[in-house]
Amino acid sequence: MVTLIESQANSVLGVAYRLARERSYAVLAELDERERAGYERIEVEIEFTEPPFGRTSAWVYQARPENPGFVANAADYNIAQVVRSARGPSGDNESYVRRLAQALRELGEDDPHVFAIERLLDETRE
Repeated sequence: MVTLIESQANSVLGVAYRLARERSYAVLAELDERERAGYERIEVEIEFTEPPFGRTSAWVYQARPENPGFVANAADYNIAQVVRSARGPSGDNESYVRRLAQALRELGEDDPHVFAIERLLDETRE
């Protein structure tokens, strides 16, 4: 998962998972618990870029400015400092950023913001 911030001008490339109905309530409860610290589950329309092409609805977790950990408008250096010290139920945020950057490279995607945070994590290592 990656933090999504509402924007009509941007899009997100990612993977959509279909949940088996019998597991969906348990999986969503787990995700709701994990994302409870300032994220809201919302329904969005998604478009598949590979077969089967088409559109459908999906749930995503969107960051809200009211979230105490919301630093989207901060300088990259400050975001890197928050990332370095943050930890959630699924692990530390520094590892998460590094895995996200690697996944983007493997997809051939360029995300200057993610890569800048990754570089700053390297540069600010104590």
